[in-house]
Amino acid sequence: MVELGARHIVYAVVVTVAIWSLITFLFCISILIITASVILAAVYSSLRKRWTERPEKGTTWADDKGALRRNNIRMAVVLVVAILVTAYALAFVKDYISDSESWIRHSYSVSIDALTTDAYTVMCPVPCDSDGTVYEGFLDELEVVDGVAVLTLLDTEHGQALRIQGQGDLELEWSASWSIDGERFWKMTMTEGSEEETATSWVYSDNEGMIVELDHSSRYKEMGRLFSSEGETYYRFTVEPEGVGWETVGVEFGEWFS
Repeated sequence: MVELGARHIVYAVVVTVAIWSLITFLFCISILIITASVILAAVYSSLRKRWTERPEKGTTWADDKGALRRNNIRMAVVLVVAILVTAYALAFVKDYISDSESWIRHSYSVSIDALTTDAYTVMCPVPCDSDGTVYEGFLDELEVVDGVAVLTLLDTEHGQALRIQGQGDLELEWSASWSIDGERFWKMTMTEGSEEETATSWVYSDNEGMIVELDHSSRYKEMGRLFSSEGETYYRFTVEPEGVGWETVGVEFGEWFS
């Protein structure tokens, strides 16, 4: 009969931990070491047994065959439990790490350099998802960091726009981040094309005495069980309105993924 000693249990659990870590791409090595060490110490302590030295046979168990059989059964049960506990612990840690390291970050800013003291109205595109839906908290979270303005979201003939009614220099900012389960507002309303040389956006102004700069980026990082990915999309343009009304402006567009 094969004698299952503590060293067999140690080897089996170590192999289990190594294979599970490889499969799930576990990135937190310190937690892996702590988890494996605690489990191995507990298993070794529970299975430790007296040994008897016999010169003619070497190291052997002091029990008879019946006791050895019962001990093997007991150790086999503990081995299964140890493997299951180890697998569950590593899966839990992996899910926690994936959630904590996966994120989406959005940023949006509009800067108006007024060349006149007159009041003005400007309408610019805003971030949206792939269906053209604007983030519902966008207007509430949009901050006027310089100047004074009245901000409104409204539907236009070219799509949903941010209407800015102000006077003098103005700077607006919006930023938000959340888990990877959230929506990706990586596109822009009132914008056509997705190539650097062909992308254009609609802009409205009732005053030609200003320079309008817009910058929007959406970046994400996603940690999965068998993969990880990261990417960014950004839109930028600068326009000095030539007259009153709607006009199109070329967009500096870029994206990268890894």
